[in-house]
Amino acid sequence: MFGHYARPASEEQYVRLLSLYELSDVVSEDYSKAKRLGASPFDLYTQFREHIVEILVKKHVKEVGYTKEHVLRELLQNAEIAYGSKSERLAVPWFEFRVDVGARPSERVVCVRHAGRTFNEQDRDGQPRPDIDRIIKINAPNQNTEPELGRFNRGFKSVFTVAKDGRVKVRSGRFGFDILDLLLLIPAEPKEDKPPQAETEFEFTVSKDDALEMLGFEALPAGRTPPELLDPTSFIFLTQLRRVTLRWEDKSWEWQVAWKHLGHGWMQVEVAEKTSSKSEIFWVHSGRLADNRRFGVAVRLGKDGEPKPLEKEWRTLRLTFETDRDFGLDVLVNGDFEADQGRVNVRGLTT
Repeated sequence: MFGHYARPASEEQYVRLLSLYELSDVVSEDYSKAKRLGASPFDLYTQFREHIVEILVKKHVKEVGYTKEHVLRELLQNAEIAYGSKSERLAVPWFEFRVDVGARPSERVVCVRHAGRTFNEQDRDGQPRPDIDRIIKINAPNQNTEPELGRFNRGFKSVFTVAKDGRVKVRSGRFGFDILDLLLLIPAEPKEDKPPQAETEFEFTVSKDDALEMLGFEALPAGRTPPELLDPTSFIFLTQLRRVTLRWEDKSWEWQVAWKHLGHGWMQVEVAEKTSSKSEIFWVHSGRLADNRRFGVAVRLGKDGEPKPLEKEWRTLRLTFETDRDFGLDVLVNGDFEADQGRVNVRGLTT
């Protein structure tokens, strides 16, 4: 359902949103007629919001490779980036993704939290970071510091494949605001007027079915087995996060990641999931090629300390996380491969 909103003092945000909508080749005839008759940007938005949002999500989220199944992964990567750019290092960088019952039995409320760099906080290089402006842009300039991966605003848009009424509530540092329909801020110019907090929180409401799909569940989770969407290899090319918690109502799973330096660029990475009491150990090597592209390789170890074959479903190329490109060897390979914007479909390989 799409709600009704009071007329804003400035319609600049709506002008920008409608300009992007009008670039599509599917602007409705009724919209064009209303614009010719002099409807204001806000009136056009409120009258045709459902179609406008449908087109924006289709063109700028789904068609560039993002789906419901990307939401958890992309928010994990956003947390990784926030820790990588934070000026001080936390002892245990953590991430929590929680799903609770909503106001209706058919709804679930998702709350995502981490303690990385908060919105608009200076980064580790002392540079200003206009995160609030960036997160509502489709294309934003890259401001990454050395440890960062990806681009902070792009994968976040995957949330709008599931967020009911197109709304995400944000609380970070001293900021509190909503993001509406990918590109709108409520209020239009958020102020640092909230009690200070070191955490960043995203909250949005989804349908129960979408909540299940986001986590790769076909039905409500039962037993101690963690969701298949995450496995031990999901964490080994993340350089910041050391604890990841996933909660579904009264059930929870927690992955703890321990790093040990081995020398010559190699690390021993142990990934232990507490609920299932399962753990895996990998030797991981990361570096850069001559053209400065990142690369990494990982080998799974058995209890005897010898290399152990990977599970069949783990044998894919990595862009930090899993891609759809099969890789038939018992070695995990991570790199800056060419891929769609959703970073799942590898377009081509270079040597």
